[in-house]
Amino acid sequence: MTSQSGRVLLITANVGSLFEQDRRLQEAWLKTFTERINEEMADIVVIHMQETGGKQLVIPCTL
Repeated sequence: MTSQSGRVLLITANVGSLFEQDRRLQEAWLKTFTERINEEMADIVVIHMQETGGKQLVIPCTL
């Protein structure tokens, strides 16, 4: 039996600003994001994103 280990890239990002109406950060962020993934040559990429609805998203809570 042989043991193999792969390269894992874990990415976490607070992306609320990417979903704002002007979306001015999206293009630069996506370029940097994809470049980093390609540079790492990982076998597995795990992505965790917070605030995916944007900072202005408000969901009313009713009890």
